[in-house]
Amino acid sequence: MSRYKLFIVFACSFLAGIAAASFYFDGNVLKAGFITGVFLFLFFRIIWKDEFFGLCFIVFVLGFVFGIFRFFISEDPGTNSGLADGGSFLFDFLRSLNSLFSKQLATIFNEPYGGFMAGLLLGNRSEISYDLMQNFNTVGLTHIIAISGYNITLVISIVCGLFSFLSRKKRVIFSIVFVVCFVILVGSSASVVRAAVMGIIGLVAVYFGRVYVASVSLIASAFFMNLWNPRLLVYDVGFELSVLATAGLVYVSAFVSENFVNKYFKFLPAFAGIRESFSMTLSAQIFVLPLILVYFGRLSLVSPIANLIVLPFIPWIMLFGFLSGFANFFSGWLGNFFGFTAYILMKLVISIIGGFAILPFAAIKIEWFGFWMAATCYFLIWRLLCRWGIKLF
Repeated sequence: MSRYKLFIVFACSFLAGIAAASFYFDGNVLKAGFITGVFLFLFFRIIWKDEFFGLCFIVFVLGFVFGIFRFFISEDPGTNSGLADGGSFLFDFLRSLNSLFSKQLATIFNEPYGGFMAGLLLGNRSEISYDLMQNFNTVGLTHIIAISGYNITLVISIVCGLFSFLSRKKRVIFSIVFVVCFVILVGSSASVVRAAVMGIIGLVAVYFGRVYVASVSLIASAFFMNLWNPRLLVYDVGFELSVLATAGLVYVSAFVSENFVNKYFKFLPAFAGIRESFSMTLSAQIFVLPLILVYFGRLSLVSPIANLIVLPFIPWIMLFGFLSGFANFFSGWLGNFFGFTAYILMKLVISIIGGFAILPFAAIKIEWFGFWMAATCYFLIWRLLCRWGIKLF
């Protein structure tokens, strides 16, 4: 039996229990029954021929019941998944550092560039102008101002580079500490916590010399986050989109890249990761699109092309933006020096986004798309995965 199977069965059944309890709590008995039936169907389909079927079934029942129990004993009906709600010195210090760094950015960049940079580096969407945010929504690029996996990967890479003279295990420890501090610094939203948990699980696997399995870490991160706050699964849209986008990258990005993008989009250059960015965007969109239609009732027709053009600029904007904000603590001239490059790149990106947003066909409203349509779409996606020979675990 796979070393991961029992945990995966327990974690998935736990999440199914939370989902069923959430819908039942809201009075949606039909949806609660549907969720229960779907997970039972998938469980029997996947585990039926396993020699440890009896043990897996017991674990499934225990996980499902525990999920229901955990939901109903949770006291906070909100969706706050933050880890920085305490009053410790470290939390207070990092929150004040967030505010101070945001002020440094504001002295370098005028609007809308200051708000854009604060959104990229600190996840402060509230500082982004209304018009720019509307353009992001229309073009389908709001994900670039949501702190997530890319930022966590960047933090880990920088820390490992700075402490390259240390042993592997010590670098892992420093990386975990910096990742936790970064999560608190940017406000610990559901998406960044999910990405941080995945990153930390990967680092722990490296520490103990184990193979890092992305699909298992995704399930584990969802499990632990909902164990902490079981109201995330159904009530936090950011968490749902983050997990589904990551699932798209984990399960179908390699298939999409090899069998679709590399065949039909050979004209896209590999330079600066343009072709890879397009492949990753398509992979994520496969999983998140039905949920976007449910919650927002809007389909962006220009999103794939806009992502293809804009995404290669984002790492450079973040790099020069961070350097400008850090340098501004010591020298205004040095901060402006790095900030000028970031400003030019941001101006180009904002112009591109604005150009796409004014197109009459940029986005169309689909207000009739609801829960049951999304469920049908995800069933079809699952059938496609089976047809492509892609196993969930």
